[in-house]
Amino acid sequence: MIACDDNGNHAVLVEHNTSYSDGFAVDWVHGLMFWIDTGLKTINVMDLNTKQHKVLFNENIYSSRHIAVDPSKGQIFWFGRGIERASMDGNDRMTIANFNWIHCMALDIFNERVYWAEGNTNTIASVDYNGNDSKTIVPYDTYIDYPYSLTIFEEKLYWVDWKGGVFVINKFNGTVVRKLISGLDNPRTVRVYHNAAQPDLPNKCDQHSCGNGAICLPKGNSFDNEGKPQSRIGLPYSCVCADGYTTGQEPNTCVLGI
Repeated sequence: MIACDDNGNHAVLVEHNTSYSDGFAVDWVHGLMFWIDTGLKTINVMDLNTKQHKVLFNENIYSSRHIAVDPSKGQIFWFGRGIERASMDGNDRMTIANFNWIHCMALDIFNERVYWAEGNTNTIASVDYNGNDSKTIVPYDTYIDYPYSLTIFEEKLYWVDWKGGVFVINKFNGTVVRKLISGLDNPRTVRVYHNAAQPDLPNKCDQHSCGNGAICLPKGNSFDNEGKPQSRIGLPYSCVCADGYTTGQEPNTCVLGI
């Protein structure tokens, strides 16, 4: 796995224990990268400053290609057999939507909703972060052929069609469908980079006390039985031992494993 800066310089992030990395998401607040390895069937996280990484999940990870993060809530989302959500520290994993033919998804972090395109029905739909208030944004439409990537900016939802176009609609009601670009050769990804799309947010790890070998991972927001947010007790983060380390005797410390 390789990173490239604005000047074209390359750096190796992960050299071993990877197979086929197919989905990436960057937490721009806490300096974390999450990715899915579809070959090893794992979901992983890396501290981009220390380059330490950790396998968060290695069970029941299916052919997922997309993962998304909400730094403000400390949550990650991905899909395999349905859409799943978990805290960034690997706790509180749950399924929030059961759909088998999801092609791509995107988060609306301001309205706390997940949007996805479903392949077998050629529709775009959404639910809130708890899997409630399901809405079909775009029913079967001639504009939707094979949506491969979604992204959200303000009131607009953008997607690329694998067969050669970039489209935009109103994310709330699916109106004003427009084709922005056509004639592309197999487009795979669409993204928006803007201060409003990646806003400044509180860093839960700003004053962390994690020792060497530990990665500071934000805890996800807690919810009650009705899906309403509630305050977490204790620190807003977890100190998670990186791969190759085990828990030390002192709190929040890790030691090299065997």
